[in-house]
Order: sequence, then C-alpha cells, then structure tokens
Amino acid sequence: MTLRKKLLIASISIISIFMLMIVLLVGIITSRIHHIYEQEQVTTQVNQTRNLLNNELKSLDRLNLDYAAWDDTFSFIENKNDLYIQSNLTSETFLQNNIDHMVFINNRGKIVLVRQIDAEGKLNENYIDSNWLDRYKLKKVLHTNEKINGLIKTPEGIMLLSARPILNSQYEGPSNGTLIFTRKLDQELVSELGNIIELDLSFFQDAPKKLSKQEMEQLENENLYIDEVSDTTIAGYSVLTDLKGDPLSYIEVKSERTIYKNGRMLILLNLLSFLALVTIICTVLYFTFDKIFVSRILSLKQSIANIRSYNNNGNSVGSHGDDEIGHLAMQINDMLTTLEKYNNKWKKRANFDSLTNLPNRGYLTKKMNDLISAEEEFAVFFMDLDGFKEVNDSYGHETGDSLLQLVAERLKHIVREGDTVSRLGGDEFVLLVNMKRDEDQLRILADRVIKKLNEPYKINKIVITVSASIGIAQSPKHGTDYHSLIKMADEAMYIAKKAGKNNFHLLS
Repeated sequence: MTLRKKLLIASISIISIFMLMIVLLVGIITSRIHHIYEQEQVTTQVNQTRNLLNNELKSLDRLNLDYAAWDDTFSFIENKNDLYIQSNLTSETFLQNNIDHMVFINNRGKIVLVRQIDAEGKLNENYIDSNWLDRYKLKKVLHTNEKINGLIKTPEGIMLLSARPILNSQYEGPSNGTLIFTRKLDQELVSELGNIIELDLSFFQDAPKKLSKQEMEQLENENLYIDEVSDTTIAGYSVLTDLKGDPLSYIEVKSERTIYKNGRMLILLNLLSFLALVTIICTVLYFTFDKIFVSRILSLKQSIANIRSYNNNGNSVGSHGDDEIGHLAMQINDMLTTLEKYNNKWKKRANFDSLTNLPNRGYLTKKMNDLISAEEEFAVFFMDLDGFKEVNDSYGHETGDSLLQLVAERLKHIVREGDTVSRLGGDEFVLLVNMKRDEDQLRILADRVIKKLNEPYKINKIVITVSASIGIAQSPKHGTDYHSLIKMADEAMYIAKKAGKNNFHLLS
C-alpha cells in the first residue's frame, strides 16, 4: 500500500470520526432547542386553560351580580313573592345559564330559598346539603363591596361558586342577604373549554393515577408538571384549589409533540447528510476537507447556537448552499418560521378578545404599565352598556355578541390614532385616551361616544337601542398603576349610572 493510499485512508477515517461528532453535537443542540420550545408551549397551554376557568368563574359572577343587585331580589328576601319565583327561578333559567344551585340567604344567616337542578333537568325545591355552606362559611353576611368566588366541593361534585350580597338595583346597601350561584365543574365543561382553544383537556376529581408520588409532589409544589407521555404526545398537569386553598382537583392538557417530531426528522436529515458528505469527501483530496465541509458545518452549528442564545435577531440560520447541509438549514429555517407563526398565533390569542378582536385585559394592562413607566399622561374611559342584559334576555346571547361586535367597530372609528380601545369582558370596554387633550376635549369625546353608541343597531332585522355609562379617570392624577386607575374609572362609571345612565362622569 502506497503512502498516498495510507494518507488517503487516514484522512477519510479522521474526517469520518470528526463528521460523526459534528452530527451528534448538532442533534444534541437541536433536541435541546425542541425541549425548550415544548416546555414553553405546554406551560402556555396550561396557563391558557386556567385563564378559561377563571373566565368561567367571572361569567358566573357577572350572572350572579345581575340577580343579586336587583330590587326584585332585594324585596323577595323579605316577602318571598311567588311571582318572583315563577318568573325567574324556572328550569329554563337554570339550563340556559348553566346553573346548578341558587341559594338565597337572608341577613340573619337563614336559608330563605333553595333551587337545584338535577341531571335530568328537573328542578328540586328547598333541598340542600348545607354542610358545604358551613364548611366554606358561606352563610355570613357579605358587605356591599364584598364577594366570594372560587371552587368548592359538594355532595353533587366539584362546583364553580359565586356569592354576592343582595343589594338594590343601584348597588346600594346595606346587604339584605347573600345570593349563591353554583355551576358544576366536570369533564363536559372542561371539554367545552378545550374545544375553544382546540386542546385535549381532561378533568380529575382525584389525583391522576398515572402520576407517581414524586411527580404529584412536584405538581403540588410548583402547580405544574409536564410529562412526555410518548414520542407523539406531551401532557401538562395543574392543580385546582378550593376556597380554603386546599387541593381539590386536577386538569390535564394533552397535545401532539409536533416540535419533537420535527426535531427527530432534522436529526435524521443530519445523519443522511453525514453519509452523503462522507461519500463526496472520499472522492476528493483531504486538503479540500476544511473548505467544502468542516467550515460549513461549523457555520451551521454556530448559527444554531446563536438562535439558542437569542443572538440571531432574524431567527434564521441563514443560507448554507444547495446541498444536504443547505437543505438541513432550510429545514431548520422552515421549522423556526413555523414556530414563530405558532408563537404569534398564541400571542394574539393571549392579547386580543376572540369576539371583538379588540385588545383584551392582558394587553390593556401592559399598555397602561408601559405608558406609566414612560411617564405619559393619559385618560381611562371605563364604559358599560346600559340595557345589555335585557338584549341578551330578549334576543339571546348570539344577538348580544353581534351587538358587542358592532359597538367595538363604532368605538374603533371614534378614537384617534394613538388611542386604544379594549374590551375587558361582558359589556365592559375601556378607552385609553392620549392626554394631549384637555378636560373639555375629554368631555366632548365622552359625549361623542355616548351619542354614537345611542344610534340604533340593526341585527338580523331587529333594531336595538342601548346606551352607555362612562367613568373617566386620569393618570397620574387619579392613580399611578393599572389597578387603581381602572378602579377609579369604574367607580366614576357607577356614579354616572346612579345619575341616570346614558351619561359620563369625569373625576375631578
């Protein structure tokens, strides 16, 4: 064997070993990137599921408020009017609003009336196992601004609960008692929530048997446990606690490991590239080794490392030729593009209201915090539609949703560039107004909003008219953080409502 052949064989052997090391390193880095993205994806999905449950609680609480802050309910506690029961406490009311219990308690802690719907849709009267009322101390008198909501355990199962003080229609006290609403939290409700965000959700009243003792300890300590179930499925678990803070039930979020599957394909492409490249290198002299192979692999490796450390603002490994290495780079770029689109999709869901496509509470919170940090002056218009409940009751929630969409469109056309329109939920909207305007201009804008929203709405050949009550607070005059400004604007809105609705109140 000639020296030339020995040198060629030695070169090929060294190149082969070195190439194998490079491919394995790329595989490890790629797998790590996929693992990070999967963890973030599942964490986002679990948090989104918990937010949906919180929204369900808020929905039940808003429904309770409609009944609790009502003159008819306030009077019923004293006179037990049969007409009130016949008109408002029907099985249709329970089924349409997905309510399981209505419990009326007077201000002496005595149960006045109980209505419960059973699995067959039959309304049971004046029967309740009151142990859970005592366990969660729900017979106490609630003050005017006090409320209780959360999860509880009853003999019928785990329930969402809302307890509100019974006030008059002007939200004035003292409380004449307490009104309690419950809604069953079961697999059916959880599955409906899962359909909203297109995820496979499961509900466990007891600890999931598939989790070990150590995994359960991690879940209860961190309120999150992520389990790589298989090569195709990943699951996240979260603990739900009751009003006392004790673990009550568990939620499981399952999703496909699309990132992991793409990662395995990329690793396979790495191996195929290795075989193809070694075959090519064997046909050329070893002194071309670095130029046509190693330098390019190292460049690809560095690009992946930069992405991993977030140094590459373009979120791309760049172009690496038109061979196997280049194709691998294209696959990585395609994967990163897909991940970016997927991430943007979830960001939009997290920051925008799905009904009106307006910025939601989360977006509004960040926007206000940014303005406060920049020491910008702005005004907060807190708006509530007068008569919206009657629209829902008379024409149905689909018509109500259409009305909210039309209101959102009108608001978007009223404000100037630089102002923000957002929806907090229900029929509550918030305008962030640039304070280059003076207070007279704010009053003019508020009057324009009220007049514009007063114009009739035509929905499915139905003409609907609603009004709006607006409370206006200013930063930093009335607060220097999100919660205080929203609270002050909300209180101003209630002043406008008490003044007769279809009005605004600008805090002095």
